[in-house]
Amino acid sequence: MEQPDFTKYRPNAGCVILNENNEILYCERADIPGAWQMPQGGIDMGEQAQAAALRELYEETAIEYDEVEVLGEHPHWLTYNIPHQGDEQERVVKGEFIGQAQKWFLLKFKKPSDSINLAEAHDQEFTNYQWTTPEHILETVVPFRKPVYEEIFKHFGLMK
Repeated sequence: MEQPDFTKYRPNAGCVILNENNEILYCERADIPGAWQMPQGGIDMGEQAQAAALRELYEETAIEYDEVEVLGEHPHWLTYNIPHQGDEQERVVKGEFIGQAQKWFLLKFKKPSDSINLAEAHDQEFTNYQWTTPEHILETVVPFRKPVYEEIFKHFGLMK
């Protein structure tokens, strides 16, 4: 698979985080109530994708680096285009990009599921979280993220 065109796609890293019951962390966005996603965020210039994923996870959820174990990495960059309506297009890509190119990591949360405190997060990007199944996530995530989520769940063997 080819590298994405980084002049069109913003480099991004995402985390699929499993708890002790192999449920996935799913978070509600603060800026769009009712919109849920897995933690993800931009990769800074010169930053490695895994380092960016762990940094974003900490900034968005207050989950520390030593509270997770990296179990895997998707081998390819996965892209999606962001629709041209609504504030997500303006806020996320700031008119420079048509979407995001993502590297995804599978992580195991080493603490109890109920120990996350989003109020301690640096960025306050999420207001709520739940632990759930891939099927529930695919039923409720915004349509433009769904193909990427399907691919990462399939690759990491999370679909039943």
